[in-house]
Amino acid sequence: MRNILKKTAFFIFLSAFVAVAVAFFYFDRTSFDESDLRLEIIGPEEVSVGEEMEYRVRYRNNSDIRLENVSVIFEYPETSVPLEREEDEIIEGSDNFRKRKELPDINPGQEEIIDFSARAFGEKGDAVEASAWFSYSPQNLSANYEISRSHTGIITEVPLTLEFVSGDSFDGSFPDRVEAGQDFSFGLYIFSDLDYDIGDLGLRATYPSGFEFISSSPEGIEDNEWEIESLGSRNGTGVTVSGILEGEPGDTRGFQAELGVWRRDRFIPIKRVEDRILIPSREFFMDVVVNDDPDYVADPGDDLLYDIYFKNLGEETIENLFLRVDLDTDMIDEERLETMQGMLRGDTIIWNHSSTSQLRRLGPEEEEKVSFMMGIKEDDLGYNPEIRISAEMNQARRTIQTKVNTDLEIMQNFMGEDDPFRSSGPLPLNMNQTSTYTISWEVGSSFNDVEDVEVNAELPEGATIINSDYPEETEFEFDSETGEIIWKLESLERGTGISRSAPKANFQVEFTPDFSVEGDTELISEAVIRGTDTWTDRELEKESGSLLHGDLLGIFEIGIDDEVEEIEFEEENQEEDDEDDPDEDENN
Repeated sequence: MRNILKKTAFFIFLSAFVAVAVAFFYFDRTSFDESDLRLEIIGPEEVSVGEEMEYRVRYRNNSDIRLENVSVIFEYPETSVPLEREEDEIIEGSDNFRKRKELPDINPGQEEIIDFSARAFGEKGDAVEASAWFSYSPQNLSANYEISRSHTGIITEVPLTLEFVSGDSFDGSFPDRVEAGQDFSFGLYIFSDLDYDIGDLGLRATYPSGFEFISSSPEGIEDNEWEIESLGSRNGTGVTVSGILEGEPGDTRGFQAELGVWRRDRFIPIKRVEDRILIPSREFFMDVVVNDDPDYVADPGDDLLYDIYFKNLGEETIENLFLRVDLDTDMIDEERLETMQGMLRGDTIIWNHSSTSQLRRLGPEEEEKVSFMMGIKEDDLGYNPEIRISAEMNQARRTIQTKVNTDLEIMQNFMGEDDPFRSSGPLPLNMNQTSTYTISWEVGSSFNDVEDVEVNAELPEGATIINSDYPEETEFEFDSETGEIIWKLESLERGTGISRSAPKANFQVEFTPDFSVEGDTELISEAVIRGTDTWTDRELEKESGSLLHGDLLGIFEIGIDDEVEEIEFEEENQEEDDEDDPDEDENN
């Protein structure tokens, strides 16, 4: 009996042990720990702005269970730009770009690598952090797991230069002092040392209190913001800003600027600079006036007389003054340059006390002036031309920009054999007989854009317009009571009539004179063109000469005393057509 009990107890113990062992084995085979999935991001530790960064996300299943429903979300560094071609897969989050990928199941022991790439942007010293989130479910388990990793690098180099420089040339220094209330200019110069062309750059400036913006070249999308579509490898570009700085003597004013790139409507700063300007005590005053007008706007071919006024505002006499004026010679007719008492040295005029008596002594409250003259070229001025000179004397600086109007053109002519309306009638014109003739208008603008353009002229009594041809986007009107003709154009682009085709209006006039027509009889008055130059903001006006009866006769080589000829283009053309096609004439 005792043996039977021992055997029974051993059997029960053995069964329990086997059950526990099986349960433990099963649990061990079906349980999962997050540490069983190994995940890491391999990327650069140090990067330069514009450098392409390669990120490798490596993962390995160290468990004995297949992982299903696997996906990864890769978050690019905040100031980077993805280089993946599948742009539709890029998710634009609140701060960073992200990319989501669905992955196949991961078998036990399986290791894989996913590559991501981006271009680095940001400022020197910025952290460049990439992150990845893995989501998955172990086989036969309803639980969903998530694991994340990150990688951080540092921007160690920014191979782009941004600096404040002189407004006269990007080679000079930023002005360290400017007199209150005086116009001055400064430049922002950018240079790229990248190995590739970079596009979609943005430049922003922050002006101090007391600064009044006047203009910039090139024009910006705002007074303090510019877009740079493309900058070539190892090339530079810049922006010139003109303005007026107000303040008390001894004040300093800080200017700031930042360069960045636009990526998907996001501005990413990559370079910042700042500089300061001192408003000095006013012990010396200098001003420059062009043609006796502080707001003078020039025309092509103008002569410009520059008067440079200077005054001693201090209590002590100033001796042996020196004046330097730097010229913008690209638009100057050098044969018309008169330095007067000055000496020309390259693109610079110099006055000193030995050659100019006004510079020898300047007592308190005394004022003197020196002058020079130069002429502007009539053509080859480029678009939006501006004559710029810089004067410097006794630590006072003055920069003057003189804008140049466009050369607005109107050409008015009779049309002859090229008449699209095939005019007819007796020539010379006869009293109480009807003749028709066609006039052509052609307009243009050389250097600047012009808006609100209008051309006017008048026909004599007894004349009317019976046909006209003009661009659809323009308006052409004729007042039969007054004889006034008006042609309106919304705008003319710079270069119209030179590098761009010129708009034309042709109109046929029917005229039955009730008087004897002489050679100097006016058949149309002078044509006057008016418009607003968008660069100089000036109203412009120019006229062509009137057209006379003699001018019309000259087109057809007819004299005023010649026998009257009947001009009928249509009949002549028909005769030519009949000669070319005799069979058609027989059929008719």
